[in-house]
Amino acid sequence: MTHDLERPLSDGDVLSVFPRGVADYGIRGELSMARFSGIQVDMPYKESRHRLPHFHINGHVASIAWDGTLLDGSLKGLTRSQKRQLDKWISDHKQDIRENWDRRQRGIEMIPIGPWE
Repeated sequence: MTHDLERPLSDGDVLSVFPRGVADYGIRGELSMARFSGIQVDMPYKESRHRLPHFHINGHVASIAWDGTLLDGSLKGLTRSQKRQLDKWISDHKQDIRENWDRRQRGIEMIPIGPWE
């Protein structure tokens, strides 16, 4: 299964920039779901921009839907190996991502998925 992880930015796409270190510690108001190969995966507790179930990587560098579709941002900073590992993580944990989104919608505590490196 391939995901739209390499789609270039288009007019109207939004790229948020956060200070160095945000990816190391997560963003307040988000659950850190996994950390592997230099990638931090967080799910927002509150989100008004995207209604689709999604998560953020490396401090909002990109927003990715639970099915792997790139919603905004860019993955240009990731190596090919990191992109493959992210793609595999999405494929392996698609149901977990969706369940966390559903828990979030109901106000129930979300559950970290892992791995943690």
